[in-house]
This record gives sequence, structure tokens and C-alpha cells, in this order.
Amino acid sequence: MKINFYTILCLAVFPFITEAQQLKINEIMASNTATIASDLGNFGDWVEVFNPTNNAIDLAGLYFTDDIATPTKYQFPTGSSTTIVPANGFKLVWADDSAQLLHANFKLSSAGETIAFFAADGITLIDSISYGVQTTDVSYGRTTDGGTAWTTFTTPTPDASNDPTTLQNNLAATNSISIYPNPSNENIYVVGSNWNFVQIIDITGKIILTETAHHLNQQAIHISSLNKGVYLIKVVGSKTIYNERLVKY
Repeated sequence: MKINFYTILCLAVFPFITEAQQLKINEIMASNTATIASDLGNFGDWVEVFNPTNNAIDLAGLYFTDDIATPTKYQFPTGSSTTIVPANGFKLVWADDSAQLLHANFKLSSAGETIAFFAADGITLIDSISYGVQTTDVSYGRTTDGGTAWTTFTTPTPDASNDPTTLQNNLAATNSISIYPNPSNENIYVVGSNWNFVQIIDITGKIILTETAHHLNQQAIHISSLNKGVYLIKVVGSKTIYNERLVKY
């Protein structure tokens, strides 16, 4: 192919954009105390990555940072399917200073800062967001997935769409969940559908009990082994999270 001056100019002004460079920071939470627990069992800060393309994109080799001057602060490791963001899907990246797979070696500041993703060359900026003071268990995200406008979400949507229609569906699903009796001494019952698992969390944030859904409209959760006190019970579905205070007497 003959390359003329015009071609060179176009390449300089409109560089080739890889699929990875289309990834978007879609939602963040810089003060997570009870919204969602990570695979490590803690309530760390998190960043939701959105893949707007029709192909899966691997985060492996890319960089994540909370300091633009140090773009290579955390690099996603290679060799795991866990780092793949599905087509038109989402992936949570935890900022809990644990430096593990999908867990960055820093935390987000609830006072506000800038976070960014960089390409594997450590130079090319993929996406960044500067945010201000954050409220505990309230997320900050794009009003539509991958869009330009941002807002706060008192009902966060980690690993799910920020779309208002989806939010309404989430609220409808949340309203269909009920837990009884509460307070209780021996058993509680989770009533509803379309949920995946239940977690009971103590006041320190430690997950005391996790039970997977058996796809029943009513499922018993045994709490007789718990100490007396107040807990958080979290019912997690594919598109919603329901929280309620649980009293064990």
C-alpha cells in the first residue's frame, strides 16, 4: 500500500483505537461499608468497568491507578479468565490495597481524587474520572452505561447496568423480597425469586454466614448458631441487592 502525506496525517490525528481502549469506568464506590462484599469477604472500594463492544476484552496487562503521574501503579495479571470483561458487560475491580487478582494495591479516597486505566504500554490513557467527596454506600456512575453524564446512585448497581429502566426493574425486584420473622431466634425465611445468595454480616463487616439460593420461593436460613445481636442481612441477585437489619435474640 502506498502511504502518502495525507495517510500519515490521518494516522497521526486519528490513531488506531484498540478494543481495550474502548473500556469505560462506569461506576465507582469510594466508601463501601455494606453494599457488596468482594470475593475476599471484605467491603472494599470498587470500580465497575464497562465493555461497550460486541467482543470480550481482557484486562490482563492493563494498568489501573489513582495517580496519573504513576500510570503503572497496579497491573492486571495474566493467565486468568477472571480478568475478561464480557461483551456489553461489566467487571468489578476492587481497590482494597490487597494487590491480588482484580484487587488493586491502593484504596480510593472518599475525599475525591482521579482514577484511570492505562493500556499495556503504560502510556496510553484508556479512561479516567475525577470525582469529589463521596457518601458512604452511595455510588457515583454514568447515567447510562458508557455515557458522558454522571450522577450519584443511592441504589448502587455494581456489576449491572446503570440504565434507569434497569434501575426501576431492580427496585421492583427488591420490593418482591421479604424476610420474616425478624427479630428471630432460630430460623428466618427469605421469600421471593431471582436471588442468588444470602449473606449475614456482623457489625464489624465480617461475613458470618453465606447461603446459596435453592431456587425456591421461600427458603429457610438457620441462625440458631449466631450470637445475640444486630446483623446486616444481604440478599444478592443478578441485578439487585437487598439489605435489611436482622435482630437475633
